[in-house]
Amino acid sequence: MLRKNTIIALLPFIVITSVDCLAKEPLPDTRAGSTSTAEASLLWEQGQKAFQSESYQEAVNQLKRLIDRYPGVKGFTEAHYLLGSSFIELKRPKEALHPLRYYVSANGKTEAGLNGRVKLAEAYLMLKKFNEAYLTAGEIVSARATKKDNVASKSILTKGLLSKAEALVGLNRDVRAEQSIDAAKKVLSQMATEKLPIDKTIVGELRGLTHLSELQLKLKKCSRFPTAKKLPERQVKDQMDRRGLCLVEASVPLMKTVEAKHKKAISKATAGYLTAFGSYFKACENPPKGAEKRSSKQEANYKAELAYMLKENCKARQNESLEILNGAKDRLELEDREYVSQLVEQLNKLSWKN
Repeated sequence: MLRKNTIIALLPFIVITSVDCLAKEPLPDTRAGSTSTAEASLLWEQGQKAFQSESYQEAVNQLKRLIDRYPGVKGFTEAHYLLGSSFIELKRPKEALHPLRYYVSANGKTEAGLNGRVKLAEAYLMLKKFNEAYLTAGEIVSARATKKDNVASKSILTKGLLSKAEALVGLNRDVRAEQSIDAAKKVLSQMATEKLPIDKTIVGELRGLTHLSELQLKLKKCSRFPTAKKLPERQVKDQMDRRGLCLVEASVPLMKTVEAKHKKAISKATAGYLTAFGSYFKACENPPKGAEKRSSKQEANYKAELAYMLKENCKARQNESLEILNGAKDRLELEDREYVSQLVEQLNKLSWKN
């Protein structure tokens, strides 16, 4: 009985002691991870470093964690821009839209907001959302048109005009696209005339993007031939020859893009040129139907004979382009010659099975 009374007497002390011990023990963290300010700073620092070193997937990992877990901390808004830009570099433009839209909304029509619009327009163009790209580029141009007093403003304006041109090409408004490219070239010319203090890298980027836009427009014009599914033989030969000659002429803006030394523009230019030549080869192998009435057998023989002649001419235009590209290598610096050598190698591989 005494023992029972003793336990009852000590019970409050045991309970208080147990509660006190529990209070001293750290509570289990039921969240996904630590949410300390130190971690936020570390994520922001690592995200920036990864982006600058072109480790874009690592940048996505760090910046997305920062945005998801630490709203409002230092670097939160800027992280959206880097995250969107990283997605673009990873060729995942759809995922870039949300962070870039947030960044644009947060910064309005400031210089930062307009730079965000440049990236947003790029994402739209990659997705072939040409109307959205056109409207976004239009906001850039209208905001910068009255502020041409410094390098940053002129750079943003040039990029806006070129994004607008690419969108117009996608919308089949080629004349207006050409006008937009000319406007961009005019701004570049003004920058050179005014002798503004501008970094060579920025100059290379703007020139590269301008020549890329010229190339894209040129390739679009080349692709129009032949103009119908049924044509007389004489017209087929004429139009296919014009297409080949057009591609030979396109080597000029292509080489100017390479000379500008902007890697991204060079990559797009060489890929676009090879795609255009590949389409030309297919068109030579599969000419339009003849305008005259023929039996199935006669039509097959006609197309085979015509394809043979077109392929001979196609090969001649290919050789002309290869000659221009090989000749252009001599005036390039060593690092730029590699781009052209790779292009020549791939262009030389284009052929037919028989």
